[in-house]
Amino acid sequence: MPEGEKLYTGAKLHFQSSKKIKGKGRYISEAKKIITPKPNKSFLWIRPGLWIWGVMGKPKKEKSPRSWIKRKLGEAPVLFSQVKPAEISMLIDAQLYNNGMFKASTSFSVDEKKKKAHVHYTTLAHPPFVIDTVI
Repeated sequence: MPEGEKLYTGAKLHFQSSKKIKGKGRYISEAKKIITPKPNKSFLWIRPGLWIWGVMGKPKKEKSPRSWIKRKLGEAPVLFSQVKPAEISMLIDAQLYNNGMFKASTSFSVDEKKKKAHVHYTTLAHPPFVIDTVI
């Protein structure tokens, strides 16, 4: 990894409301789709694709076995500098606005450790406005 960079380990979305929201799971799943980029895949708390990417180094030839292994099995690291939490929280607000939650607000906090960073999004919402009947 480059000097001073941190590995992005993912994000959590906390959905809070003062009243019960009907169909809350649908709103949460739509908001989770907006959170990008996706972190490196992990298996039993390790990231094998990231390990393969680092071990293979820079191949000397384009068509070598080392190049093929790195390209097919390896996974480039997702760095925290690629994540834009402020923009993502605005996109979550826009998605909720489109679904009738006009005064929803999303904030974020970043949990940084030595070489890793994790983002927590907190959404304060209310029941959506719904048109019951049209005259």
